Amino acid sequence: MEHSLSQPTHPAGGHETREVNIKLILLSTLGMVILVLAVCFVTVGIFNYLSSTQAQPERANDLTRPMELPKAPRVQEHPSEEYKVLHANEARVLNSYAWVNQADGTVRIPIDRAIDLIAERGLPVESAAGAAKEKTKGMTPAAKPQATTAALVGEEHVGQ
Repeated sequence: MEHSLSQPTHPAGGHETREVNIKLILLSTLGMVILVLAVCFVTVGIFNYLSSTQAQPERANDLTRPMELPKAPRVQEHPSEEYKVLHANEARVLNSYAWVNQADGTVRIPIDRAIDLIAERGLPVESAAGAAKEKTKGMTPAAKPQATTAALVGEEHVGQ
């Protein structure tokens, strides 16, 4: 058995000799256009049906709702003005006389006056009788601070 490979013969022109089926191309294009339009109409119909059956929530206007402040810490709108107010309050406290506890006789004095009093009198020192009481409680006099907090911040007892 001899196998021979035969070469297909091509026409001399090098192109297909059959005609293109124009009717089939036009019918396919028309079918695709009809199919695309049908899908569009079905999609719009479904969308309209769902939007008409779904309850529409009332939308509140952002301007009509009361404005809620965010939780702290918040950004300061005018920090330099707030610092001025803070420093003014601190200066008022440091440079004024006021009652801390009127029933106890404790007052607040200006810081400059407190410095002058400490310079004149020295820091308050505990008496020997007070030290003896502290020893009986189990505390040594060295454990007790030499100056009271009230003297350091400018408070003193009146009438004692």
